[in-house]
Amino acid sequence: MSAIEELAALVDQYRGAPVPNSRKHVRNWLGAFDEPDRVGDELVHVLRSSFLTHDQAAKELGDWLANPKKVSRGLIDSWDEATFLDIAEGGGSQRDVLDLLDEEAAANGEEPVRARSGERLYVYVDDVSVHGMRILKDLAPWITHHAPAEFDLLILLERGLAGQETYVTNQLKNQARSCDKTARTRWWCNQQFARADCYWPSEIPDNEELAAWRKEMGVKEITLRTGTGTGRFFSSNEKRRLIEAEFLIAGAKILAKNHYLNPRKYMRPLGNTIWSTAPLGLGVPIVTWRNCPNSAPLALWAEGIGMPLFPRRSN
Repeated sequence: MSAIEELAALVDQYRGAPVPNSRKHVRNWLGAFDEPDRVGDELVHVLRSSFLTHDQAAKELGDWLANPKKVSRGLIDSWDEATFLDIAEGGGSQRDVLDLLDEEAAANGEEPVRARSGERLYVYVDDVSVHGMRILKDLAPWITHHAPAEFDLLILLERGLAGQETYVTNQLKNQARSCDKTARTRWWCNQQFARADCYWPSEIPDNEELAAWRKEMGVKEITLRTGTGTGRFFSSNEKRRLIEAEFLIAGAKILAKNHYLNPRKYMRPLGNTIWSTAPLGLGVPIVTWRNCPNSAPLALWAEGIGMPLFPRRSN
């Protein structure tokens, strides 16, 4: 199968809504790059490991349901001892994960997870977490207004950027303490990825649009990737450098043309970031069947160089 055919197949799986003439759509998108064939080949290699399909997600969530003791880090023996929180204020990721969990529970002849009302453990689910800000935004009001005086919380993720756990856990503990409550937080993530696994350039390409964006945003100090590692997703250092440079340039072009990206000050060529240590963007390589994170390279999900492969459903 060619790269165009593989990418078209993923585009058709995205959100469960096949795109009319998806192969033409992929060819048009690749045509925006200087080296479309090499970009296509490397992107296919990355997505083979980083694209979370609907069927894969359903299987992983089924494994959650089958292994409450393992997933809860030994705290419960049955999900009947837990309450699954449905509290997300933005986006639809938590709702979609809960829907899929309910479908898996029904297939096993069990009651929906939303119907469980145990008080031993409170479970917050999501598909992907990168910065942890969505988790904090959702849980802070729940802790303040609804959580009991003392509670155990499980943050249950399909994919997550490693390193966010300590900060988020401490913030949740402080939020609870401010309300005279006690929070104990556990984490389970099916698959973590590191900063070194993301699109992270080892050099800055000579490009007018990129230079103009850096001048406009005052981006001077940039920490470049060092070494020749491929991370978990890339096929070789040479091909990684090529696709990182192509996505970086494409993202600068998008930012010059698309003025509807919000929050504007955090949007960078390689995706949204709140971290000053990643001024070009985080370059998250993960795409799921239901959405593309805004911390992924803009070239994948934002308009500006044509119709993107994985147009993002905004939060």
